[in-house]
Amino acid sequence: MNLLQVKTKSQFLYLIRSRETFLDSINSKEHIVIDHKNNQNVDFKILENTIAIEKFYIEKRNANLGYRTIHKALSHELEFCQKILNSELSKIYKPLECVQGFVFKKNIKTNAFVHLSQKQILTLDIKNFFESITQNQIIESLNKLGVNNNVSEWISNIACVNGFLVQGFSTSPILANIVALEMDLDILENIDKTINYTRYADDLYFSSNSNSLNLQVLTTIINKYGFELNESKTKLMKRGQKQYVTGLSVFDSNFPRIPKKIKRELRLEAYYIKKYGYEEHIIKKLKIKKYQLKNPEIRDLIMIEVIINRDRIYGWLHFINSIEPNFSKKIIEELKKTSANSGLQKLGF
Repeated sequence: MNLLQVKTKSQFLYLIRSRETFLDSINSKEHIVIDHKNNQNVDFKILENTIAIEKFYIEKRNANLGYRTIHKALSHELEFCQKILNSELSKIYKPLECVQGFVFKKNIKTNAFVHLSQKQILTLDIKNFFESITQNQIIESLNKLGVNNNVSEWISNIACVNGFLVQGFSTSPILANIVALEMDLDILENIDKTINYTRYADDLYFSSNSNSLNLQVLTTIINKYGFELNESKTKLMKRGQKQYVTGLSVFDSNFPRIPKKIKRELRLEAYYIKKYGYEEHIIKKLKIKKYQLKNPEIRDLIMIEVIINRDRIYGWLHFINSIEPNFSKKIIEELKKTSANSGLQKLGF
C-alpha cells in the first residue's frame, strides 16, 4: 500500500506506524514549541506525554543576515512518522529534471554542470522559502498528485508548525519541491528553450549563451505562487566576471570547480602546517607569546584550536574530493608530511 491507495484513518495509521491518539493530538494542534530564543526551561517530565517541538536558531554565514530558524521534533513518534512520510512521498513524487535540491543522485555539482561556460547566469533567491508554504498549499499540491484529501490534511498537520512548513523536519524538503512543482512548470513554459533553468531548494538559476533573461516575467511567475524574491540576492553574472552556481565556479566548459579563494587558503594553510606542525601553526595564528604558554588555560586553548582547525580542513577536503579529487588528494599528501614535533615541544613545553 502506498499513499495514493490510502483512504481511511486506519490505513494511514498503519502506513505511518502510529497510534490514533497521536494523530488526533497532531490534528488538534496539541503540541508545544520550545523556543530557545525565549530561554524557556524544559520540563522533561512533561515532554514524556507531549508532542514537543524544539525551535532554535543558527547564525547565517553573513551575520548581518541574522539567523536561520530550525525546528526539530523532540517527540520520537513525530520524528519517526515524518521519516516514514518522507520515504512514502518519494514514491509518488517524480521531480522534474530542473529540480536539483533534495533529489536522489542530484547535488550542487549536478546543478552547476547545467550552467557551465555560459555567457550569462541569473541567480534568484526565494525569501523564506519553507516558511512561505502554507498547509493549504500542501493539501492542494498533494491532492493534485492523487492523494486523498483527508490524508493530505493529516500529512500537512504532521509536517507544519502554526500552519506553515518549517526548516528542520525531514518532510519539509520534499513537500517544498511538491508545492513548487507548478511554479517550475510555469517557468519552463515561459522561458526560451535555449535558456537553462534549475532550482536548488530556494535558489533559482538561469543561464544562456544567447537570449536575454527577463527578470520581470520570472518575478511575476514566482509571486503568482505565493513566493517573494530576496532582491538583495538577485545577481546577473556575465562571462568575464566571476560566475558561481551553488557555490561552485562554472567558467570551465568541462566541469565545475572549487572557487580559487578557497583553494588558495587551503594551500597556504597546508604549507604552514607542513612547515611548523599543527600546534606551532596555531600558536603563530593566534599570536600567542612564549611566556603565555606557561598558562595551562592557554595550552588547552591551543589544543582545542588544533582540533577545530584540523577538522575544518579535512571537512573541506572531504567535500572538495567530490568536486576536484586531484586537488584534495594533493593537499592531503602535503598534510601527511607534517612535522611530528609539536609546537609546544619545540618551544620547550
